[in-house]
Amino acid sequence: MQSHRNACPLEKMRCPFSSYCRNGILRKDVESHKIDWDFRPHECEYCGHVGEFYTMSGKGKYWEAQGPSHCEQCEQYPLECINKCGATKIKRNNMSAHCSTCPLQPLDCPLGTHQRKILRRDMERHKAEECEFRPYTCMYCNQHGIYVSITGKGASVRNKTCHYDICQDYPLECPNRCEARNIKRRNMSFHRQRCPLEQLDCPFKFAGCVG
Repeated sequence: MQSHRNACPLEKMRCPFSSYCRNGILRKDVESHKIDWDFRPHECEYCGHVGEFYTMSGKGKYWEAQGPSHCEQCEQYPLECINKCGATKIKRNNMSAHCSTCPLQPLDCPLGTHQRKILRRDMERHKAEECEFRPYTCMYCNQHGIYVSITGKGASVRNKTCHYDICQDYPLECPNRCEARNIKRRNMSFHRQRCPLEQLDCPFKFAGCVG
């Protein structure tokens, strides 16, 4: 009987390839087990490194959160762009170089601090048309500054006085709502001295007139 069991194809036996493998294997399945075995030699198709299948791939019953697998660290492993720009098969060690030119890479604006990052593809338009810290010239007196400080518009405005609040050439309406329009701030006092709707004290106020 023992001699039969030593050759029986249905005899359950321990894995002959590794003491770590605790699978009970039928003798007839030994060769196929070698092919599916977690500890079988496995070569990385990207960098050529050879190791045990489960440590290389991170797959198998013996891989139980034992740390990053070789595939998760392989410098030659192909990845998709982390910004989802559509580029694929980027080697892990080339990802930084790709991101340095990726149109969807979020960047800090070089003109000032914002609450959000700007995509590389949108940066030039942002700096020219949207950024509240972009160079800006007052259209009334030609004073140079930045957009937010000239116009008082932007996310960084916190009840601060802007240039338009004090610009002497800024156009105003008459506070009396007369027909005059676009009165320069510097000329407002002069206009009110002649405005037909300006309320004046009666010249006989000293005598008691309250009209």
